[in-house]
Amino acid sequence: MAETQVKIERMFGFPTCGVRGAVRGTEFLINIKDDNESSVIVLEGSIELSDLQGKKKVAVNVGYEATVSKKSVISESQKINFSKIERWWEK
Repeated sequence: MAETQVKIERMFGFPTCGVRGAVRGTEFLINIKDDNESSVIVLEGSIELSDLQGKKKVAVNVGYEATVSKKSVISESQKINFSKIERWWEK
C-alpha cells in the first residue's frame, strides 16, 4: 500500500479527501493512503478540519491526530504518543 506523507511548516488552507483544513499553527503531518483515507498529526500549533458542507468541524491541537475516512467522515481528535512517530523528515 502506497502512502503520501507531507510535513507543512507554513500557513495555508488545504482540501484533501473530501474535507477542508485551515491551518492555525505551523507544523503538521498529512498521511494520505491509496484507499483515500487520511490522517493529520499536529506537531506544533493547531488546525481545523471541516467537511465540505461545513457541518462538522474538528480542532486538532499539538500532540493530537484526526483521521478522515474514504467517505469524508472526520474523527474526533485523539492524543498520540509522539515517541512512536517515525520522524522521516529529520533524516
